[in-house]
Amino acid sequence: MVIMEPLIVNLENVSKNNLTNIGNKAANLSRLVQSGFPVPMGFCITTEAYGLFLESNNLNELIQKSLAKIDYSNYETIENCEKEIHLAIGNSTIPQGILEMIKLEYDKLDSTSVAVRSSATAEDLLNASFAGQYDTYLNLKTLDQVFQNVKNCYGSVWTSRAISYRHENNIPHIDV
Repeated sequence: MVIMEPLIVNLENVSKNNLTNIGNKAANLSRLVQSGFPVPMGFCITTEAYGLFLESNNLNELIQKSLAKIDYSNYETIENCEKEIHLAIGNSTIPQGILEMIKLEYDKLDSTSVAVRSSATAEDLLNASFAGQYDTYLNLKTLDQVFQNVKNCYGSVWTSRAISYRHENNIPHIDV
């Protein structure tokens, strides 16, 4: 029997088993919530959900092919890679089951606006800090804005600056 990791995790319910699936930012927010600090309610879309998004839209192969075209001594090839991946992500759809889970968690929030932030598993490593590499989207007021900016957040993993930074720090792209 294959045990699937959760696709969405409420910050109140993160366990040690989820930590590798949510990234440091979400894990630290969860620790604050579980310690009783006043943190706005929230949830994390896991790496499992990101993987399903990539898989359901056949993006893994496209990303690998696009990365293979890069000549790191020619920044234009990195920008071309970013454009190709961003276009593909922008034209992709989040699987319906994930959309429904996001809606379920979003409806629990007691807020008029929310933020969509990255919490990549390869952020804030001992030898590399990804501060400012991935995008954050603030003051989102509708579920449709949340859905769109989840995709934008996924796309921010593949900006020229993030691709270059991973390359310069010998961090495999597949690890994010």
